[in-house]
Amino acid sequence: MPIVETDRSVFALLQEPAMGGGFEQLKKSIVDHGLCAGCGTCVALCPSECIGMESSEPTLTGACSDCGDCLRCCPGGDLPMSILEQTLFGRVRDAGSELGVYQSLAIGHARDSVIRVGGSSGGVVTALLLWLLETGAATGAITVGYSAEDPLAAVPVLCRTPEQVVQSTQSKLMLTAQNVALAEAEPGDRLVMVGREHISWNPLILGPFEDPLPACIQHEHLDKREMKRESSRDRTSGISAAPRRRGG
Repeated sequence: MPIVETDRSVFALLQEPAMGGGFEQLKKSIVDHGLCAGCGTCVALCPSECIGMESSEPTLTGACSDCGDCLRCCPGGDLPMSILEQTLFGRVRDAGSELGVYQSLAIGHARDSVIRVGGSSGGVVTALLLWLLETGAATGAITVGYSAEDPLAAVPVLCRTPEQVVQSTQSKLMLTAQNVALAEAEPGDRLVMVGREHISWNPLILGPFEDPLPACIQHEHLDKREMKRESSRDRTSGISAAPRRRGG
């Protein structure tokens, strides 16, 4: 759940696409080859606002200027992880670290009993989001809510207030184009992205935070071997619950 300054410095590091053209080339090179992750980045960054999402895939909704921004930002063709990690975290992951870049690993739950019961898996994410907004460390959080038109459809939501965060609690096990919400970002925003595999590099990564974690979380640290063991156990058992340990 990285906090990212919403400027274009990260995207400036991406190389120009080898192919030319705009949306039609994006569709031909990425979408038609099954490489689209449904992240919605192209929708948010299109300067012509001519791209929309339909059935988790981008569609042309207006006149394309062939600027190529949708191809430059698309992770479907190429995702320069080392460049992104160096830009966001100041270093790249260690050799053999499939968990990515992190300061420390921990398990825990929200200290607030209402948040702990009302959230998923102990309410850790909700508690952290509320703390980040209340302390001013973040100006917003991109979470998952439900569509006003279709209450069974999950949609990305840019939360600016604690009340909005609380309304988006609980897991929604549906694919959502989270990055579409970046279109609502303002200059200078510090946003928290909440998502799973196709959004964040690993759903177990939370941060950046100073050690120890904020007081809103009852937690204890794990070493890499413990995390690997618990991750393996969850995959083989089909259970995604955190291990029961003292204080957690």
